[in-house]
Amino acid sequence: MITCKSAFTITKWDEIENQAWQGGKLTRTLATKAFTGDFEGSAVLEAVMLRLEGDAGVMSYVGVERISGKLHGREGCFVLTHNAEAIRGERLATWKILPGSGTGELAGISGHGNITPQHDFVLTYELSN
Repeated sequence: MITCKSAFTITKWDEIENQAWQGGKLTRTLATKAFTGDFEGSAVLEAVMLRLEGDAGVMSYVGVERISGKLHGREGCFVLTHNAEAIRGERLATWKILPGSGTGELAGISGHGNITPQHDFVLTYELSN
């Protein structure tokens, strides 16, 4: 397994709130990102995000992100699936490369990712080819 670390900035963030939802805030979110570091490129994320009312800070989101660019000099695209939740400051999140989603020089990529407290993206991956 190989690990890369990249900084990212969110370049666009659009939310559509579900007005019929009660007991919190439910949104469909579309975001774009720019990456620099071991991975250089961009991403488009679509996610459903929920924040419940109350003092417990209960949040959850699921998302799909298409990432394209150069990873350690190899060019291509792949898809990450996101699953995250939080309650009372405790967070659990996973980012997994969708099997079979790699293209170009990233065909055959597999692995997982996480975001550091400094808001850097860390990807641990391997290539089968």
